[in-house]
Amino acid sequence: MKKLCKSKLNEGSLVKGNNTWAVCVIRYSEGIVDWTMDELRSIDRRPGKTLPINGCLYTRINVARLYLLRREGGRGLMGIKECVRRESKSLHGYLIESRQWMLQSALKVRVIVEEGNLQEYKRRKKEEKVRHWKEKALHGEFVQQISYLAG
Repeated sequence: MKKLCKSKLNEGSLVKGNNTWAVCVIRYSEGIVDWTMDELRSIDRRPGKTLPINGCLYTRINVARLYLLRREGGRGLMGIKECVRRESKSLHGYLIESRQWMLQSALKVRVIVEEGNLQEYKRRKKEEKVRHWKEKALHGEFVQQISYLAG
């Protein structure tokens, strides 16, 4: 992350670089490494601290907006905790649909203990982020004005 910040990329390219290079290391370890929620929260805080220190983001940025997609008015950064949960749900869905005996036995042994639908999880998390953003007194004003103009 620090090397990306020193490269003086614009914000969109910086976020894409982070999502491509930094997040994938942790993302693909899901199912192999047993991450605790405290570890994921600790890792998830690092971009919020590293980016402003290196002059890449404003120090008082709205965290809810930081993790929304760019086309929805956010910054597009991938959250580590949410990314690992998505990967776990995706892996669980793959194990359920698989017909191979070895993968079915892994499901029975509960190697991946993740219940629920991936699409439902994505939709719920997106709505939660937008709701938190709208609840902010100053930052939520933008979303409220956009929804007023669109509706």
